[in-house]
Amino acid sequence: MGTLEIIILVLSVFLITTCILLYRMLIRYENAEDTILNMEDTIARNKNIIQSTVDNMRAIDSKGGFESEDEVGAVFKALLAEIENLEQS
Repeated sequence: MGTLEIIILVLSVFLITTCILLYRMLIRYENAEDTILNMEDTIARNKNIIQSTVDNMRAIDSKGGFESEDEVGAVFKALLAEIENLEQS
């Protein structure tokens, strides 16, 4: 075997190995992309649920009964503040 044949053999093995590794990286990238898209959908659904919850809480308390200065009012205001913090995030 000559030097040229050895160089071609080494470069061929290197090329095949590189192609296999690139293919594996592509598969992992696509899986990560799918996971991210699923998470984005979940976040959007959760945001809609939170918005609906805030709207429902405001509709239920349209007369301001829960927002009075008793213990229930304090809990209501704390929950509302937490939901509004989530809304802004």
